[in-house]
Amino acid sequence: MLLEPQGVQSWGGVALKKTRLDIAEDLHKLFPELSEARTLRPIVNALVDLFIQYLEQNNSIHLARFGTFEARTRKPRQILCGINGCKVSIPERRVPTFRSTNHLRKRLNRTA
Repeated sequence: MLLEPQGVQSWGGVALKKTRLDIAEDLHKLFPELSEARTLRPIVNALVDLFIQYLEQNNSIHLARFGTFEARTRKPRQILCGINGCKVSIPERRVPTFRSTNHLRKRLNRTA
């Protein structure tokens, strides 16, 4: 029940990004009986908002056969400024991370 690949769309050799609207349209192609593509858009938006909310609450999101999203805390540190050589303090911050599953890595790297 996967979408057929329609070739890699690119601009200047760089693959184009998929937007939330593109995802809603692809879901409509997979499940035309559900609804119109524009009514699936709020569902996609709600899903993304839920993911953000889970990460804000320090929960990880594991999607089987895809990977795990986490919010990790980076320690504060000092670096040297490349322009004038003075020390600059970088405060503690939280960053989103993604670890793919072996299944996803194998799918991405298989040869046809």
